Amino acid sequence: MKLKDKVALITGGSRGIGFATAKRFLEEGAKVIVAASRQETADKAVARLKESIPGASVEGICPDLSSLESVREAVKGIHDTYGRIDILVNNAGVSDSVPFTEYTEELFDKVMNLNVKGVFNASRAVVDYMVEQGEGVILSTSSMVSISGQAAGVAYPTSKFAVNGMTISLARELTKIYEEVVRTTLSRALELYREKAPRGEFVLVVEGASQQQEQLSFEQALELVRALVDKGEPLSKAAKDVAHQTGFKKGELYSRFLGQ
Repeated sequence: MKLKDKVALITGGSRGIGFATAKRFLEEGAKVIVAASRQETADKAVARLKESIPGASVEGICPDLSSLESVREAVKGIHDTYGRIDILVNNAGVSDSVPFTEYTEELFDKVMNLNVKGVFNASRAVVDYMVEQGEGVILSTSSMVSISGQAAGVAYPTSKFAVNGMTISLARELTKIYEEVVRTTLSRALELYREKAPRGEFVLVVEGASQQQEQLSFEQALELVRALVDKGEPLSKAAKDVAHQTGFKKGELYSRFLGQ
């Protein structure tokens, strides 16, 4: 098992990519804490996971991700219970399709508070424990629209562009390892497959390389894209594939970008 006894916190873990990631991590032996917007939602996800994987070590929480104090309190509770925290998956997010001419400051703030501030707060809350342990992994879910933009709902691509910048910056600062994720690689892959894949019907995975691995080539990135697009996977199925490819092994990957 790749994640035996690893302690993982997954925000937005009650459904979609987050739920599939939680399930995959549990299958690999991790102890998982699923964070959702409401305790009822978190509890339902936990029940489903335990039914699917008898004996799984999983619990649900519902911190306010827009509040650093709330997230710190939740993370402290995790550390007090398990004695460590190995993996944070920043997956919680919200989107919309409101035209810019109708966009309000309140809506913009709502998206940014969860999609960007939530990533900052969760990362900030776990990092001191990870530094003290001398190891840890932070994974953040982004989107292809952070590069290509979208026709409506301006806050979502804006927020995901910010997540990209935060992820790369944390990788540089916290690990002292920086492997450039080549923008042209992502752009070329998207250009080749944008017309073939219906919007929202595939997941693009681009992996940053660790110090022990060669930088991901365009050909490798293209193969990842082709495999998903040619399958014509709907988001529900692709979520499982993404979770599988997010399988964590210490020292292998320091950064992983997920686009949906």
